[in-house]
Amino acid sequence: MIERGGNAPLVIGTGVFGCVFNIAEEDHYITHWLMWFYDSIFISVSTGPQDYHNQFDRPF
Repeated sequence: MIERGGNAPLVIGTGVFGCVFNIAEEDHYITHWLMWFYDSIFISVSTGPQDYHNQFDRPF
């Protein structure tokens, strides 16, 4: 994935919530997010068309 855009870390409160994201240049509907809560719980999320997710051979 070639990085098209995104943001610097966004933080709300001291250690309460933070996130960053990137958008794929090849397809603007493909995004990757990293979110964290209380500096201890991390969640990674990918968005995109069904064909994009099918390449990973996992049910979504």
